[in-house]
Amino acid sequence: MGLRKRISIGFMSLVALLFFAVAISVAELGRLRSDAREIVDAGKRGNDLAAMMMSGLQKQNSAILRMVATEHITPDSEYDEGKKEFENAYAEAMEVMIHGTDLDAVTTAEENYRSVVESYLSPAPAPITNDSTGMLEPFRPDAKKFLEEYLPVYYSLDEAVKRYMASPQSSIARRTAMVEDNAYRTITPSIITLLVAILVVLMFHFFIDIYYIKPVLRINKSLEQYLATRVPFAPKVDGENEISGLRDNIEKLIELQKSKKA
Repeated sequence: MGLRKRISIGFMSLVALLFFAVAISVAELGRLRSDAREIVDAGKRGNDLAAMMMSGLQKQNSAILRMVATEHITPDSEYDEGKKEFENAYAEAMEVMIHGTDLDAVTTAEENYRSVVESYLSPAPAPITNDSTGMLEPFRPDAKKFLEEYLPVYYSLDEAVKRYMASPQSSIARRTAMVEDNAYRTITPSIITLLVAILVVLMFHFFIDIYYIKPVLRINKSLEQYLATRVPFAPKVDGENEISGLRDNIEKLIELQKSKKA
């Protein structure tokens, strides 16, 4: 194989290696960008869902407190609105499972809260007779006892939702560490490619020096000696390539000049 072809193949290989490294780096950067976007989106969605749950819980609480204060048996429509809002946000949070551990705390607290509220709001017994008036009046459960049970479970659920809202901070820290690892993975192929490229360049230098520069220098030196002192032109050139062809042509030219002089 000729030197020109070998050098061309070598440089094409080096270019292909660099393109390969660029492709890997671009792919890793794409993954890095995707991970970063996922962190931001997950944190934002977690906060939105927590805010919806908090809003729904506060609406339920307001309706229940108004019910107790006004001695009504059932809460107004805001209770159903808040309950639906909370349940929708909770269902979506369960589906995406952005923050599983903190959501488990919300699940437990919500079950306790719902149990106390539903127990109080269960169908009331038949109306009772007022001892002082002798008239039938709606049965009203003991509001004081209810509040003693209700307030602790409400505050517990409120605190669980707040922890869920704050949980993206710890999640972001973990995910940021993952992104840093991805960044190192992105840089690593470039570093490896650079080292390989340096190795290939050194190999090219060695190859060109051994198979091109030194043979040319030997041919030039031998030709100078022949012209100066008529020392036989006999440079050592290994292999069959363009350099050996140059040596052979010079030898033929010298022989032709000798034959003309003879």
